Amino acid sequence: MADYIEYEELVYPNTLPETIPSPANVLEWQAGDCFDMAIVLCSLLLGTGYNAYVVYGTAPKAITTKDESLMDCQFDLGFEDELEDEDPHIDKDEEHLHIRKEKEPSPMPTFDVETRQPRKSNFDNMKNAAAAQAQ
Repeated sequence: MADYIEYEELVYPNTLPETIPSPANVLEWQAGDCFDMAIVLCSLLLGTGYNAYVVYGTAPKAITTKDESLMDCQFDLGFEDELEDEDPHIDKDEEHLHIRKEKEPSPMPTFDVETRQPRKSNFDNMKNAAAAQAQ
């Protein structure tokens, strides 16, 4: 679903949304919050014969906002990073990281970023066309 629907955070993350659009609308808009994406996925699973349900619960803010700042780095940085002895918000090894970044030239990107056309409302287009004809 992540490749087809753009994730939008809830306006008020501590409350349920006032309205839930249909799965068809979410697929047409290609954007939705966590409830919208869960309902679309459940609808697709039900359509293919799975016994699927949407379950509502809570999660810490770091999970819901995809905050990965406290995760361990998977790549070798060239120095020891001893987080056991340090405050995770104040990293003493940060100076070494800046020095290393200055020495290495940044590589040229070798991939293309897919761009999407801006979303347009058919309803607004019809209203604008009707207003233009009325004048």
